[in-house]
Amino acid sequence: MSQLAGRVVVITGAARGIGWACTQGFLDAGATVVAVDRAWEGAEEARATLEAHPKTVITSFDITHPDDVDAVAAEVLGRVEGVDVLVNNVGLRQKELYPPSGAVTVLDSTNADWEAMFGVNVLGTLNVTRAFAPAMISQRRGSIINIGSRDNPRIRNQPYAASKAALTSLSRYMAEELRPFNVAVNVLYPSGTMTTGSTEMVNANRAQGIVMAPLLRPTHVVPLALHLAEQDGAGETGGAIAAVEWNQAHGLGGPEEWVAEPG
Repeated sequence: MSQLAGRVVVITGAARGIGWACTQGFLDAGATVVAVDRAWEGAEEARATLEAHPKTVITSFDITHPDDVDAVAAEVLGRVEGVDVLVNNVGLRQKELYPPSGAVTVLDSTNADWEAMFGVNVLGTLNVTRAFAPAMISQRRGSIINIGSRDNPRIRNQPYAASKAALTSLSRYMAEELRPFNVAVNVLYPSGTMTTGSTEMVNANRAQGIVMAPLLRPTHVVPLALHLAEQDGAGETGGAIAAVEWNQAHGLGGPEEWVAEPG
C-alpha cells in the first residue's frame, strides 16, 4: 500500500494540466485530494469525475486574494483531519501577459507585468502556504511541493523565469525554517508541458523563429510529485529537482517517453 494512502493533499490549479495530472495521481495512490481551482468553468468533465470520487473536496479561490485563501483554508480544515501535502501548482503563464507566444524581451516588458507575475507566482504561492502550513506544523509532519521552472535564456520568458527563480529561493529558505517542525519543502521542475493553449503558444513562437523542445504530457511530473509528497523534514527537503532527470534516474524513461500528442 502507498505511504500516501489516507493522507490529505491540497492541490492548487487542480482542474487542468499538471494540477489535474497530480490530482489523478494522488487519488490513485489512495490520498484524499482537496482540489482547488480559481475557475472550474471549462473543466466540467474533470469536476464531474471528482464529484463522483469519494476522496475529494472541490473548492475555489484566487491565490492573490489572501482573505479568500484563508477563509477557504479554514473551511477545508474543518472538513478534513489536517493537511499532509500541499502542491502549489498555480502559476501565471507568460502567454497570459504576452499572447499568444508569451515571448517578450526584458527591455520591452513592463513593470506592471513584473508585478502581476510576482503577485501570482511568488506572493500568491506564499498566501496559500501561509494558510495551510500551520496545520502541518501543528501535527509535526508535512510536505510542501512548489512547482517551479528552470531558466532557458534561449526563449524570451521573462518575467516568468525570474518569478520562478524567486520561488526556488523562497522555498529553500522555508525548508530550513520548517525542518525543525518535520515539514519538507521542495521545488519540482517540470519540462515544457502540454496544457490549455500550448499548441497556439508553440506555433506563435515558431513564427518568431523561437524553437521549443517537444512538450511533454503533464503526467511526467507525477512520479516525482508522489515521491516528494512522502518526504518530511527528516527526509529530502530544500531540493530543486527536475522531473525528467528524476524519471531517467529511476528507470521511467527520458523525455522521449513522455512526449505529448500534438494538441
